[in-house]
Amino acid sequence: MYNFDSEPHDEWQINFRQTDASIDTVTVRVDSVSSVNINSTVLKQLYVTFFYDHQTEPNGEKTQIVEKLGDLKLMLNIHDYSSGICDYDILSGLRCYSDPEFGFYSTGLRDSCDYSY
Repeated sequence: MYNFDSEPHDEWQINFRQTDASIDTVTVRVDSVSSVNINSTVLKQLYVTFFYDHQTEPNGEKTQIVEKLGDLKLMLNIHDYSSGICDYDILSGLRCYSDPEFGFYSTGLRDSCDYSY
């Protein structure tokens, strides 16, 4: 789903099924590449733009994809085109991440790692 060996201007495509069962394509274009130090671990970070159905103008949000964490806004940033996503209005990005090797990390996108609806 993500290619952390990417360089600026690299692209890859992901096919996904629309709510009407048709197949659409999202192209992920790498705008820039950097690294970030989290929990004493240096992780690759991609700044990307999403393009839908072979369009040339960006029609999705620009976002960051961080090694281990993924896309900080959405797992796959296609929410504008996915009217069938349940809880669309409360999607808010990755709150926290934890694994035994890496430890615990709060992204700071929200006040808490917990969410109650």
